[in-house]
Amino acid sequence: MPELPDDEGAFSDAVAAAGIMDMIAQEASFDGGFSIFPGVEKECRAITGDFRRMIEFNATVGTALAAYFGGPLGAVLAGAAGADMINAVQNMQCCQDNPEDVVLTSSLISMATGVGADYCDMEDIELAAARLAGRAVQVTPGFVQTNNTLCTLADYVYNAPAAGDMAYARQICSHWTRPWSIANTQTQVDRYQRWCEFDSMLARLIQEQGRQQLAELASQNAGGALTRSIEFNYYRNSGGWTNQLNANGNIVRFWQWNEECHDEAYYADSMVTGLDCPSNTDIYAAICSAESCQEPPGHPIFGYSPGWQIHQLRAEDHHIRALNRYTVVGGGCYEDGTCAYDVHAWPVSQGGQMNIPLDMNWPTNFPTEGWGEFSWSHNNVHFEAYTHGQNVDNPTPRLRMCVNSNFSCQTGDWTEIDISNGIDNIDHYINSSPPISLTGGCSSGECDFRANIEVTLTAKPWSTYSEQTYDTCMLRVLGSCVTRASTTYDRQYHPDCSGFTLDEFLALDLGKMDFSKYIETLSEQAKAEFSKTWLD
Repeated sequence: MPELPDDEGAFSDAVAAAGIMDMIAQEASFDGGFSIFPGVEKECRAITGDFRRMIEFNATVGTALAAYFGGPLGAVLAGAAGADMINAVQNMQCCQDNPEDVVLTSSLISMATGVGADYCDMEDIELAAARLAGRAVQVTPGFVQTNNTLCTLADYVYNAPAAGDMAYARQICSHWTRPWSIANTQTQVDRYQRWCEFDSMLARLIQEQGRQQLAELASQNAGGALTRSIEFNYYRNSGGWTNQLNANGNIVRFWQWNEECHDEAYYADSMVTGLDCPSNTDIYAAICSAESCQEPPGHPIFGYSPGWQIHQLRAEDHHIRALNRYTVVGGGCYEDGTCAYDVHAWPVSQGGQMNIPLDMNWPTNFPTEGWGEFSWSHNNVHFEAYTHGQNVDNPTPRLRMCVNSNFSCQTGDWTEIDISNGIDNIDHYINSSPPISLTGGCSSGECDFRANIEVTLTAKPWSTYSEQTYDTCMLRVLGSCVTRASTTYDRQYHPDCSGFTLDEFLALDLGKMDFSKYIETLSEQAKAEFSKTWLD
């Protein structure tokens, strides 16, 4: 252990370093590629207010009808069943901040929802505990609607054939009106959140801050990233997508709403004839990072186009965030209705390239003979120089390298590099994964070398996005479909809870991370034990 000054800040750094060493030893793996601090995907669901009110209304009406047709006994039986359903619905809120607030449920409404008898289960309690302990990160934008819906104004086609994979679509309402009009209303049964759960708060802190660092590298144009900027108004005449931004082959467009939405009559009419006005202040961004991009969807909510992803951005949230592995955005909107965004992107399907220089200088003769008196590291790449005793004449320069854990290597992990004649070829590579080149030489008892570690830069968003549509034909004339059922849009945010790859981890600067929240969780007794073990 290095000597540390007797102050709280140095102690906190030492505790964090010790924790990181322990976690890397436990979690780092070279099986199938380097991976560190991986998490586990978790999901929780909650009944919507619309569905709860529908169940409460139906239970009340059912009790009244039972009293009219079945007398007092019928009313009692119906009331008991209705009370059970109402009670269950009230408790079907599984996404909680405290495990004590999760109620394990089992009720009659499983027949109506198709979600099973046990709605909130032990996994929901475990996720709530992880949230309470600061070990989980939400990766969906708020709540996302599931495919569990009930048709309210028309019959439905249950799992009817449709264009697309019907495994996810529970039902499609058969209406004769615009797919997203009020006449096509489907009561949404429930919504979900998806989370990444980690083994410790420290792993979560490194994941959060590490992903933010990768996004900021793109915003700094590191590794060949380009920046494109755009300004636009939240509303515009007739609405539509902005002109496209092309940043290294990544196409990005932002949605503008119809300016007539300012008119109350138009706004009310749009909710009946089609959702042409916003229900909140969020910004919709469409991105295509494919080799070729068609036209974007005709509508950000009720539209679909292959290759395009729709992302919902909080207008007031101006910080840098990743849309996909190659593109990050920063910016937002202001009170006057104007919006400004910067799009930063690395080349499509390639990412960026960054060289991390590691300069090494040491004397060939030193009072202490052996390896390790002079050493240099960048995350998982380590170098050590050999120093000869001061009485050794014409010492041979020696340098060895190890690519392994973040802090140390075992005896058998080191590889000695031939530097006896110096290296002046900038393409002299001494390692392939990650690529490491070496140049330099020794003279007058001093050695001066530079290692260049090549890192592939990509962003690491918390979720990947996919979308499917289901559009059943209800009436065909001469082989052509003239009437379709309601279109169901299935947007899925799939968590990316994976650990950092070697390139991703090499690009991180752990020294700039804030571990204060982790340190605060340590008890005074733990601090005393640490001090007794390491500092006394």
